[in-house]
Amino acid sequence: MDKDIEKLAAGLIGTGSLPPGLDWMREHAREARAYHMLDPYPLYHFRDWKSEERGALPRCLPIAKSIVRRGARWLFGDPPTIHCPDNPPLEKFLRESWRGNRLDARLVASAENAGLDGGVVLKFSFDANDKCPLSVQSLSLMDEARLYYHPHDCGKLLMARVQYPFFNAIEGKTYWYREEWTDAEEVRYRPVANELLFAGRETGMLSGSQMLLSQDIADIYDGWEIESRKTNLFGVIPMMAVKNIETDDVWGVGDLWDLYRVFDRIHLTYHLMDRSNQFDSEINPLFIDLKMDDQDVDKPIQPGQAIDLKTDSVESTRQGKVGFRPTGNNLRPAMMEYAKELESQILEAASSSAVDQSEITNKGNLTTAVLEQLYWPQIVATKEKRKTFGEDGLVPFFALVAEALTNAGVVDLGYKADRQESYTVSLSWQPFFTLTPDERASSLTVIQSAQKSEYLTPDEAKRKAGDLL
Repeated sequence: MDKDIEKLAAGLIGTGSLPPGLDWMREHAREARAYHMLDPYPLYHFRDWKSEERGALPRCLPIAKSIVRRGARWLFGDPPTIHCPDNPPLEKFLRESWRGNRLDARLVASAENAGLDGGVVLKFSFDANDKCPLSVQSLSLMDEARLYYHPHDCGKLLMARVQYPFFNAIEGKTYWYREEWTDAEEVRYRPVANELLFAGRETGMLSGSQMLLSQDIADIYDGWEIESRKTNLFGVIPMMAVKNIETDDVWGVGDLWDLYRVFDRIHLTYHLMDRSNQFDSEINPLFIDLKMDDQDVDKPIQPGQAIDLKTDSVESTRQGKVGFRPTGNNLRPAMMEYAKELESQILEAASSSAVDQSEITNKGNLTTAVLEQLYWPQIVATKEKRKTFGEDGLVPFFALVAEALTNAGVVDLGYKADRQESYTVSLSWQPFFTLTPDERASSLTVIQSAQKSEYLTPDEAKRKAGDLL
């Protein structure tokens, strides 16, 4: 079976086919990034938008951006600590690599990107001559990495591709880089000049909402030339996908992928209120009742522009009427409440907690229990991500690093062939809220009472007390 897998993986080298499901994932990721970057809505949602009557395309409000960023900061704002209890040399090496790669700060950005793209790809490389020999990169699952899994086992990665553009400052030209990995081989390609890649091709709209982007052209380009093909000394593919939210599938999902149509209602409501502010700004606007054809009326294009009424028809003897209406907009409070209600539903669906500080009184006496109750939806969502990013992401990734570097013989990580648990890596997370001295003393008293009543064993009591201290 191993020979069959190796043959299947080798056959994927240089393939022009994309991994199954990637187009679906990238379509959602591109939409998520449009909302996150506060751009106008993706054009394919507004084909019939008449800018001459309705103004410019509505821009996204920072609601989606705030929710995604809040989740990333809750997850890695207080970074975890890495542990290898059965392997002190490995623990020391990984902690030094963690600091050398500035993962405390970078993981926040990685979690934010994962909230948009559905996940990220972690890749490692090793250079013994570098100050920090182990380098950890975070690659975009949408643009920079291609992962090919076994067709009958989504947990088995057969081949991984890294592909991205880079600028050569000496030549003043843009090139495309590509490398591919299997468990057995490492393949590197000659860089391809940007103008050669795009010769005879143009980016543009395809069927539906699919966009032909530069990444797609690089995938289907058939002029890639292998520069080197050698044995993979690591013995494993030095890449791993980390899901944002578990889906029991190859790809994860973003924080808000299923909620953007609700965001549309909020943004359009605010857009209409903005247009209303501009058109209702005049004092005592007029209502003119005349029997006229539409072509005789020049409607205003911009707020404050006059309406021109002119007709040469003599058929109608009806007298025209001019009326004044009161200023103001009685619908404005109802529209605001509607938008706020939709935003509240989005926060609930996304398990995001945006607490209004003005509604909280007696802030000096907020205990940890009260804070946890206020932010409970966010805590639940963060605990789920701690599983996908931590136990199912960073932990197996660093175990993979230890196995690869031991296989390559580049560093002594204290591995023993008869003790597989020497690769065991774990993470300890910071508490969501720090206990006050009074709360800590009260909790210690409860632990002591539970031990005396034999509800807790001495070891359990010692562990719980250690967590508090």
